[in-house]
Amino acid sequence: AKTRSASDSERLRTELAQMKARREELVAILDAALLQQYETLLQRIGSPAVVAVRKGACTGCKLSLPSSFAPRLRAGDQVLRCESCKRILYLPSGESPFRPEEE
Repeated sequence: AKTRSASDSERLRTELAQMKARREELVAILDAALLQQYETLLQRIGSPAVVAVRKGACTGCKLSLPSSFAPRLRAGDQVLRCESCKRILYLPSGESPFRPEEE
């Protein structure tokens, strides 16, 4: 059991180092203002600071979003934030921002 624990710990350290390296690569290509918004959100509300929109609602706070968000979410050309919890919103690929009954 002790050997397994040591190998699991080493594997996790390796994965963490890889994730940190990948994060640094991504940070280098991100817009500085967007990165600052994200980091401020992390400090203020914790993780997750970026959440999906599902069935017309923010998955962070579970509140319904205004229908005016739908075309902007579909376009994907601007950063949208939940009016309630202020998290950054994204629409998962292939999903609709509307509730099925509204489509």
